[in-house]
Amino acid sequence: ATVGLPTIYVPLPHGNGEQARNATSAVDAGAGVVVANADLDVERLLAETARIHDADVLAQMSAAGRGLMPAHAAEEMAVRVISAATSIDPTIG
Repeated sequence: ATVGLPTIYVPLPHGNGEQARNATSAVDAGAGVVVANADLDVERLLAETARIHDADVLAQMSAAGRGLMPAHAAEEMAVRVISAATSIDPTIG
């Protein structure tokens, strides 16, 4: 979702619901949809895929996904990791 591609999340039915919780931020932002494993069949998948491919829905969900993370999150994370490492050992980096 964070790269601007709408996502259909299908959490596994076992566990403690962590997969569904992990999808919550994207779904709440409008960047994805959750389909319960028990509700997933060919018709439902085709319906969700068709809905996402609607030009307006695709544009809205794509924008929502891109808005979930800063544009350069990976680079910023790398800078922070290197900064933390060099504060411990200045010979790193």
